[in-house]
Amino acid sequence: MKKIGILLLFFQLLFNIIALGQKNVSNEIVFINGKKYLTYTISKGETIFSVCKKFDCEQKELSSANPQLANGLKEGSTLNIPFNSDNKEFKKIEEKILKAEKAAQKKATKAQKSSEKGFIIHNVEHGETLYSLKKKYDITDEELLKHNPELSSGLKNGMSLKIPTEKKTEKKAEKPTVHKKHVVEKGETMYRITTLYNVSVEEIKKLNPNIDGSNLNEGDTLLIPTNNGDTDKSSFGAKTQAITDVKNENKSSWEERPKKDAYKTGDVFEVTLFLPFNLDINDSLNLEALSSAEFKRNDSLRKVDPNYTYDFLKAKEQRALYPRSKNFVSFYEGFILALDSFANAGMTIKLNVYDTRNGSFVVDSVIKNTKLSNSDLIVGPIDTKYQKSISSYCYKNQIPFISPLDSDDDFVGSNPFYFQVNPTKDYILRKTADFIGNEFYNKNFIILSLGGYDQLKESRLEDMVRAKFGAKKSATGSVREVDFTAGGKQGYWQIKDDLKKDVENVVFIPAPNNRSEREALLSRAINSLYTLSADYNITLVGMNDYPNMKSINTDYFHRLNLHILSPNFIDFEDADVINFVLKYRDRFSSEPTQYSFRGYDVATYFAAAYRKFGSNYSEKISNYHPKTLQSYFDFRRTKELSGYMNRSLFIINYSKDYNTKAISKISN
Repeated sequence: MKKIGILLLFFQLLFNIIALGQKNVSNEIVFINGKKYLTYTISKGETIFSVCKKFDCEQKELSSANPQLANGLKEGSTLNIPFNSDNKEFKKIEEKILKAEKAAQKKATKAQKSSEKGFIIHNVEHGETLYSLKKKYDITDEELLKHNPELSSGLKNGMSLKIPTEKKTEKKAEKPTVHKKHVVEKGETMYRITTLYNVSVEEIKKLNPNIDGSNLNEGDTLLIPTNNGDTDKSSFGAKTQAITDVKNENKSSWEERPKKDAYKTGDVFEVTLFLPFNLDINDSLNLEALSSAEFKRNDSLRKVDPNYTYDFLKAKEQRALYPRSKNFVSFYEGFILALDSFANAGMTIKLNVYDTRNGSFVVDSVIKNTKLSNSDLIVGPIDTKYQKSISSYCYKNQIPFISPLDSDDDFVGSNPFYFQVNPTKDYILRKTADFIGNEFYNKNFIILSLGGYDQLKESRLEDMVRAKFGAKKSATGSVREVDFTAGGKQGYWQIKDDLKKDVENVVFIPAPNNRSEREALLSRAINSLYTLSADYNITLVGMNDYPNMKSINTDYFHRLNLHILSPNFIDFEDADVINFVLKYRDRFSSEPTQYSFRGYDVATYFAAAYRKFGSNYSEKISNYHPKTLQSYFDFRRTKELSGYMNRSLFIINYSKDYNTKAISKISN
């Protein structure tokens, strides 16, 4: 009997709490590229000028050592101060550091004496958990409880725990530590950094005392401990290597597994899915320590039954999902719902799922240690900046590779087996200009500048529209640029002077890409247009991210007759959409999101192509359009021998009668 062979994603109950420590001010002498620095934590009220004056250093020298200063100086942030032995402040701090080091040495000596008796003494610090101690010392719950019966009441700060050293002395011996610097990227988390360098949160916090795990900012520089002779390891335990260095002796090449031009019963459609589920973080969110009563009850049961075992941790009654995982879990749920339907129809499917946690190092480890060449389809990673190695691998092994959500086209030009589901912003802009030129060439067209917008991609639409209007022999409309902020007339009045009552006024607003800044500026401009729409006939032409802007009332879009070009549109009156929603609710007890629909459509399209054309389906896919729910996929090569990009867009109208519908579809 044919059935789906799915390696299901599951949230294992492995406790991995990243505890947030209290902020504290600390200093340390470090060497970076052979130069001596003092790490200094900024206090309230301090400025770059006051810091330079305090430590007798030039502002240029300070900025060079701390590139994050480009984003301003923040209370609690840490700076690397070029060392100046003649400065009084440096001398005071250096004396304190030496004193602290002597105290630490005294503490280590005391611990060493205890180890001679078969134990070391561990003083519990803020943020430490039972799980972290068990992992650090490779010790079981039973061993901890045996030597520390006070743990029956729970782990508390300041406790002195006896850790047996038998057979563990070699494991605990630490190598001399050196430091490397890590500049925090946009959206990066503490968990991502700990897995990247194979270090704990506590180790990072020791070198960066101002960091508590929740206040990372783009551009911050962290000191990362690395043991001499060690190499970075991924969470799979394998050395991270570039794809060019990876050798997999177990994999077969595509020549050994020839592509078939037709599907036949018994063929296995093997799919590999890379998504950032952040399983470890979700595990930590959903576990808590046993209460004192629960601990005693379990301990009593163990006394009655020597074979009875239990852990200090239990699953929380109220389950939680890490916010950054939600969209990708929704995508996954839609994806497997689609594969289920093909399995029920007779296809044999094998699904391999990997948690990337947004890291290319995980992908490289999978390539090195897993037989990926049997895959007929690889989906993800989500972000193009983590796709380089897997895209190269798919090109070499002729495996169709899907970029399901990102609109960047970094690899579509270099990999003929690359499929980009979301069209690029440049493509959408060009098609938006075509739409304006074809539909509104006899209207009063206004580019509403928000001030200093020349460098924005969207500003290029003005030249495109002018060219379109000029090419129309019957064009009677005009193209005008209005600065929303210029001439001393702010907002409402600035726009009103350029609106006309005798024709339709079509408005486009170039805005920056930064999400928060973009939404704030657009909200202000659209509010003014909404007010003016009571006296003027206004049509707003926007981009496909407008409906996601929570600060803009959807009623405004309808009053302004908004038109957008988008690769996605869901008709909730469609019978197939209704059926999907009902199945989704029944299966997952939740409502599908746009990501659920995207996962369903991607799985449906490529599974259907495989069933129709066989494993060589990528060569025959250009004119194939099976029924999907949210997207109409029309994949075309961007140029000869390049990969494919979906070129299909819906023209969506938020009409004044409060209907939202796709009035047309374009593709070429």
